[in-house]
Amino acid sequence: MVEFGPDPRQVAAPGIMTGPLGVLPEMYKLRHCIVVSTTIGLTTIVPLSSKPPPHPRPLHFRLPAGKYPGTSVTEDSWTKSDLLTTVSNDRVDRVLVAGRRTTVLLDAGDLKAVRAAVLHALQLGRLTSGL
Repeated sequence: MVEFGPDPRQVAAPGIMTGPLGVLPEMYKLRHCIVVSTTIGLTTIVPLSSKPPPHPRPLHFRLPAGKYPGTSVTEDSWTKSDLLTTVSNDRVDRVLVAGRRTTVLLDAGDLKAVRAAVLHALQLGRLTSGL
């Protein structure tokens, strides 16, 4: 059981996208993610990928390599906002930094950009001006 409450803004550790229920084209692998909202017992996340999208669109956002502890220092990370999902809090944990679980939070500008990407993925891009 996870010993912390996820925080919207948080970069979370891989592990949340695994399980016996994965069906293509759903993701079925370990992957870092961004926490975008939480409720009692549930966390909504945006998975990250080290592969850039073939044709970046407004639903994608790039986190530069090494900007946040626990993410790749050699490869950029890209949001996969079209794969927004809600999981049990038990499937989310802090990232490992130097062998210790560490809370890593996005800065305000990156959090706003991730939220805008989510709105675009939900076909609600017209709402981004209110962020």
